[in-house]
Amino acid sequence: MNLTSKRIEVERKQRNNLFQSRDRLWALAQRGYAVTGRGLIVADGKGTGPHVSVSWRSGHTLLSGSADAVDWIRRSADMVRRYDPAREFVLQYLSPNHRVHIYRVAVRPDGALEE
Repeated sequence: MNLTSKRIEVERKQRNNLFQSRDRLWALAQRGYAVTGRGLIVADGKGTGPHVSVSWRSGHTLLSGSADAVDWIRRSADMVRRYDPAREFVLQYLSPNHRVHIYRVAVRPDGALEE
């Protein structure tokens, strides 16, 4: 297995672990919103293991250096501005392949996470 294949496999495992812990992410999002207002959860998966560190960031995060950063900042800011904190949270995943994925994750009206 080459390095790229290994990173892709690590990314798959990290994303699976993230979405399996959505209840923990929802609790973090609710606490973060209560304290600082709108924001997003940042999941840093740049390591080599199957787990990622997560943290709440108020507002939206910034990237620097790339031409794609401006478009990404605009899209993430729009997503943070538009999500419904009573039903949704925004998750930014920094992959070990140096890619940034952003998700708007919804919960059902009864508080259970949607599949």
